[in-house]
This record gives sequence, C-alpha cells and structure tokens, in this order.
Amino acid sequence: MKTASSFHLYVMDGGQIAALAEAGLETERLEDPALIEEPALVLLAPGQTAPADLAPIALEIPLNVPAGTIRELVRVAVENIELKLRVTDLESEALPCPPRRTSTASSLSSSRRCAS
Repeated sequence: MKTASSFHLYVMDGGQIAALAEAGLETERLEDPALIEEPALVLLAPGQTAPADLAPIALEIPLNVPAGTIRELVRVAVENIELKLRVTDLESEALPCPPRRTSTASSLSSSRRCAS
C-alpha cells in the first residue's frame, strides 16, 4: 500500500515494529526529528514516545498486530492528519468576525457563528 506521494511515513529511530514490512508500507527511519518533512505520520513501536512537537502526528503500533490492521490504522491516522491540516488551512482563510453589536437580532445570529 502506498500513501499519497506527498505524505511521509516515518518510523521513530530505535523502534522495531513487527509486521510493518508485511503491511507493504513505505517508511523512512526518523533519526533526527528536526529533519521531518510534512505532512507526515510517525510510527512508534510499543513503549516508544514521540517528542512533544511530534506527538500530534505520532501513532503507537500495538504489539503483535496483523499487517492488515497496521494498514488500516495508518490509513485512518493519515486521513485524520490530512483533515486537521485542511481545517487549519480553512481557518487561516476565514474572514475575521465583525465586531459584536447587542442591539439587533442579526448581530445575535452572527455572534453565534463567530467565536469570541
């Protein structure tokens, strides 16, 4: 299984993940977290922990998991990261909310749509 060409799958250095080769995933060993290319998913062996800045894009693969389960876990994690990136993009494109006015019904409805 190949992920999107622009998505990077890393295995945290020092981690051994059983059945990863059987899953057919193309991964790169992550020796230096500063060199990570995003978008990315970092796969962790059981008991490994990711550095705090990589935790949102890290997934610990349970011990003795079949290859099909690993593929599905990675697929869902990649989709989750892609959705989060899309939300971030959309939020950055969103127009700021107008100043609140409390005297009209239309301002009340607009204040419900905008976070304060």
